Amino acid sequence: LGPELSSILPRHRMTAFQKKFRVNDNDVAFAFPDGIYNLAVVENDPESIFDVLRQRFGNEPRPTSYLFPPVAYEPDRRVYLMEDLGFPTNRPGRPSRDIALQARLKRQPFLNTPTERDINKTSRSGRVLTEIEVLQEKHDPEFKQIIPAVADALTNVIAQHSQIGTRDDRFAMYETNNVPNIQLEDYIHRVGEYTYISPSSMLAAIIFLDRLCERYPLLTITNQNIFKLFFVSVRIASKVVDLRSLNNRNFASVGGVGNRHLNELEDAFLKYIKFDLFLSPAEFNEYSRRLHPPIAHSAIRQIHESPEGDAEEDEARRNVMPNLEGPR
Repeated sequence: LGPELSSILPRHRMTAFQKKFRVNDNDVAFAFPDGIYNLAVVENDPESIFDVLRQRFGNEPRPTSYLFPPVAYEPDRRVYLMEDLGFPTNRPGRPSRDIALQARLKRQPFLNTPTERDINKTSRSGRVLTEIEVLQEKHDPEFKQIIPAVADALTNVIAQHSQIGTRDDRFAMYETNNVPNIQLEDYIHRVGEYTYISPSSMLAAIIFLDRLCERYPLLTITNQNIFKLFFVSVRIASKVVDLRSLNNRNFASVGGVGNRHLNELEDAFLKYIKFDLFLSPAEFNEYSRRLHPPIAHSAIRQIHESPEGDAEEDEARRNVMPNLEGPR
């Protein structure tokens, strides 16, 4: 069984012959009178060449016994969010790393509340802060460290998944017609600030997204579906992690989707993930430890407070009402 020798390229037959008898080109040429053997003769009259070689060394191996090393192809390997999570880096115009390191002096992410001192519950003017304002003040240093890292991880995964080129039509409902009119990092800031979620909920949302991608190999994260997928994952994570959370109507208004559409997206997400929502301490810590800076590179460079104009510009970007309505 197998192909006939005449159907194999002569140079491949010669390679197999040399491999079987452990001979090289010089050994083969020595079997012929001077000047008779060359590659052109092998290509043009292979049978006469192999007749001499069979008499000199032995029978030619059959094609079915060829032991050429298999060609190795590098498969398209999916990158998950956990692999790209890391401490924020500085970028032109946004010293995210420096800001995160200064915020870390106030509070490290994911510390248990009983281990920290009570935060100031009055404003500078002496006004008593509301419960929401207290939570925002408490979580602000953590979000300054977490949000840039999450945005960078999502951006890197989108870039890598774009090279795979697969698509799972079951997730078409999470796609928007166009890329939303807000930057991804600004959108994450908006969600963190106006839905009053905890930093732990945002990290849990990343874990749930990884679980979803792991269950559906054809699902790729794109600029068109990341906004809804992230937003719905945060919506579910806040219900799992936080003691209290906004209702879906108020939550939807922050993310730029209608209440009914959010209900549909949430229902589908839960079914696709098969209600796999349990978060073990080991898994949560595996993700969270990636958000801490390497000890050797934790030096803090003093930076000045952002000018008032820059702060107002950042606030204006995050207050843009995103429009995520798309195919349903």
